[in-house]
Amino acid sequence: MERIRGLGRGSYIWGKSVHNIRIERLWLDLTQGLGKKWKLFFLKLELHHGLDRNDGGHIWLLHHLFLAVINNELELWIGAWNNHTLSHRTERHTTPKVMYVQGSARYGHRTVQVDPSTGEVSAFIPLDDPISLDTEQTAGYGIDWDDALDSRLSGHHHEQNAHRSDEPVPNIYVDSAPEQLSHVEVLQPNCPFSHVDIRELDDFLDSFPRRWEPDEISRIEVWRTALDKAIEILTRGVLER
Repeated sequence: MERIRGLGRGSYIWGKSVHNIRIERLWLDLTQGLGKKWKLFFLKLELHHGLDRNDGGHIWLLHHLFLAVINNELELWIGAWNNHTLSHRTERHTTPKVMYVQGSARYGHRTVQVDPSTGEVSAFIPLDDPISLDTEQTAGYGIDWDDALDSRLSGHHHEQNAHRSDEPVPNIYVDSAPEQLSHVEVLQPNCPFSHVDIRELDDFLDSFPRRWEPDEISRIEVWRTALDKAIEILTRGVLER
């Protein structure tokens, strides 16, 4: 946004998402409704059922077994959340989807597009969009002070944005650009199997009666069964060389 709209005018508000308390509530809802369940499930696999998170083959197998399931659950969760009735005092008896439509109708449609061939960025922004925000306006923009003091939101925020003990505690109201942006690189796990091996693994799992059951016990059994079969296939491949 600073590249498109310019620097020093509030084009992008740096700092934590306290300036958009709705997104903090959304992250809390997502963690409680879905993210925490899968995190605890993977921890249980690691503690009790043979998962080694430092083994690239194990990570590939997790992706192969559960990534599509997680994405499907996310789609269902998004649909439910977008259509749920908000209970917040300022937006009662409406849904996020209705708010989006009303906001687009009231303030105009906005979009940012990137040309895949050139990398050039362009934006469509209504002509009557505010020109700029000064420093004081930017620092206080969008902060709901009642919700900012909500212990559930602040606790979730600090848990998910932990800092190293040797670093100063970040000021969530600072809106200047950080010296270094946060970056999490997620590498695609290397597949240890041939196409023939994967087909054998999938055919074997398709015969497992609890393959697609959504309960935790069934998913643990799927993991254990798949891991045993994967080790068998890999071991056989080594012996046949």
